[in-house]
Amino acid sequence: ERRRATFLLPGSLPLGWHTLMADVDGAPRAQAVLAVTPDRLEFPALRHGRGWGVTAQVYSVRSRHSWGFGDVRDMAEVASSSGTWA
Repeated sequence: ERRRATFLLPGSLPLGWHTLMADVDGAPRAQAVLAVTPDRLEFPALRHGRGWGVTAQVYSVRSRHSWGFGDVRDMAEVASSSGTWA
C-alpha cells in the first residue's frame, strides 16, 4: 500500500546529496534521496558577457549509423562539432 506524506525541511541544508528516512509504525522504513543545489551557478569567465550553448534532443540527431533515431555517438559528434562554431 502506498501513501503520500509531506515534510517540512529546514531552508539551511548544506549543498549536496542527502538521504531522507521516514519511520512509520508497522511499516518498513522509507527512504528518498534529496539533492540540494545552489540557486544559480556563477561563471567568472562570463561575468561581463553573454554565453551561448547548443541543445539537441538525442532522437533528433540522426546518422546512418544510428538507424535513424540518434544515439550517444551522434551526440558526441554534435558536441565535437559545436566546439568549432565559436
